[in-house]
Amino acid sequence: MMKLLTSLVLFVILSSGIQSIANEAAHKHDESKEHAENKKHDDHHESEKNEHGDHKEEAEVNAQVGADKGILEADKEKGFKLSPEAEKNFQINKIKIVTSTSIELPLTAIATSTVEVNVYRFREGFYKRIDFIQLSKNQNKIFIKSPELKVGDEVAVSGLGYLRVTEIAAFDGAPEGHSH
Repeated sequence: MMKLLTSLVLFVILSSGIQSIANEAAHKHDESKEHAENKKHDDHHESEKNEHGDHKEEAEVNAQVGADKGILEADKEKGFKLSPEAEKNFQINKIKIVTSTSIELPLTAIATSTVEVNVYRFREGFYKRIDFIQLSKNQNKIFIKSPELKVGDEVAVSGLGYLRVTEIAAFDGAPEGHSH
């Protein structure tokens, strides 16, 4: 039942993200159309026309991220920050790293997507998908090491599907460094 509920919520999140992207694309199309209409009636001198092309695009705001959203903050270096309600609703559980030499994790901590195998580190309130080196593995546990994990960090051991969908929504696709 919980998997069904989680799947349903993930579907709703993805749907709203897709709708948001579609709305943004439609808005850009309308702006482009309006700009083309204005250009037809533009009787500026050639030098004045060039100044319109020189302005820099304003930074785009991700509608999925904000103080009143499940994703509170997204930073390509740090990762993404979830609201406490989102963590609770999606049963995100973590374990604390107590050594950096051979880190023992349950197999549920491993996030696999197509060709990548990662873990989600939790540090200073931010989740970030990171690479690791597998040292050994048995039926229930995996032993890893990673230069991106230090004592005091935590690793998510449940709710990884939600974390992946959230990462995609937060960064409008895969974050830099994870697009291979």
